Formats: sequence, structure tokens, C-alpha cells
Amino acid sequence: DGDVWAEVRVALIATLYARIVDPAALGPRLLAKLKPRDLARLRHRLGILTLWDPRRPEGPYRLTLSNADERLVAKTLFSISTGTNGGWVDAVFRPSETFAAADDWSSLYDLPYGAWSEPDPADMSDTRLPKAGTFCFVW
Repeated sequence: DGDVWAEVRVALIATLYARIVDPAALGPRLLAKLKPRDLARLRHRLGILTLWDPRRPEGPYRLTLSNADERLVAKTLFSISTGTNGGWVDAVFRPSETFAAADDWSSLYDLPYGAWSEPDPADMSDTRLPKAGTFCFVW
């Protein structure tokens, strides 16, 4: 069964990833070789901040904004994109985080996403980026 071998591959990579001496050099090359499903499993297992490099943010994203680490990645990408037209491609958002949700996705350009990088008046240490929802895009 492919799922069994996928789990073995991901477990092996997760174990070896911790032993990489220079993850900035080897990490992106290793991650580029993974199938999208294996990469998603590895991100779930190790955490997105372990694998993500803000200097090389290219790639597909599916961020759950109620997850603090994934929300931090989104906030960082919004701050990187300010003034540069961003790197958003095929960006969509929905308020639901469940896979079985029937609500429609909204294009990022149909939303007030420009305000998402601004400080939240209710909490100046945070931004107006929604605290929940699913945000998908390619950078």
C-alpha cells in the first residue's frame, strides 16, 4: 500500500532532517524532491517553522490560520509582500478549516487582504489577518 510506504518515507526523512548540519543548504533541495502529499505530512510532523525559510518562501501553501506557527508564516509573507505586489498566485481563503466544509473559497483579491497586514486596533501587537480559516496559495 502506498500510504504505508509514504509514512515510512516521512518518518525516515523526519529522523534524518534533525541530523542535517546545514539545513539552509540541503533542506530546500531535499524538500523539492518530495511529493506534495509527503511534504504536507512532513510539515505536519515537524512543524512548518522547522522547514520554512523566509529567504526562500517559494512553493505551495495551505495554511490553517488558527495554528499559531502557520499564522506566523502568513503574517511574515504579508510583511514581505508589502510594497512589492507580493508573490501571491491563485490565493484563496475560506473561513472554515475543515476539509468537509461546503462553503465556497473566496479569491484573495475579492477580500480586504490589503488590511490584513495592518495593526489590529483592538490588539496593536497583532495584525488584522483572520485568526481562523484556511488560506491557500502559491508563492
